[in-house]
Amino acid sequence: HFSDKYKQRIFEEGNEDIQDKIIKGEFDQEASNYGTNITEFAVNLIGRKVWAAVDKAARNGKRSKILRELWGTDEGLIYGQMVDLSYTRQLSTLKDFTNFYEQKTGVLFGASAAIGAILGGRRDEMVSLWRTFGVHFGVAFQIADDILERIHADTSKSQEAYWHKKTIFDVADMDEIMRTRNSYADVARSFLSRQDVRKFRYVNE
Repeated sequence: HFSDKYKQRIFEEGNEDIQDKIIKGEFDQEASNYGTNITEFAVNLIGRKVWAAVDKAARNGKRSKILRELWGTDEGLIYGQMVDLSYTRQLSTLKDFTNFYEQKTGVLFGASAAIGAILGGRRDEMVSLWRTFGVHFGVAFQIADDILERIHADTSKSQEAYWHKKTIFDVADMDEIMRTRNSYADVARSFLSRQDVRKFRYVNE
């Protein structure tokens, strides 16, 4: 829903001048405001969909905890998407990118894991650990996705190139990127190893 509605609103309802600016990566205040409004629209849509999905399952005080997760996810998503749209050129180190990924993909994976733990009746300390697991898993996933896109860049034009964005490969070499990806994955695996690992075989792989 986020991807479809985001593209639809930019390319069907947007002013042509703003469309042109966004495509070229020229984010003045007008284009940035427009991008922020689109992001808020998409996040609100996601929030409604997720809440409808968990509402019937959330009983015995779980609703308030899930709402807190959703609110935190909304805030992180808006920040992460604003960086993605407007500010990737300001990211100058690998650490900058991993911090950005924690706010973008990390909050999604983290909230998903935390909400699952809440619905499963876990205590607050375990919910927090599952959230941390999700954030690390999300960053590892995002970096792996970047690597796959890099590998296949010769057969398709990447989204980053299309939007004139800086990428993780502009600030670090492949070996350093892989070490960082593995360090995030190792934290996630270490947590799973203390759970019932058999249930998460494919995640571990």
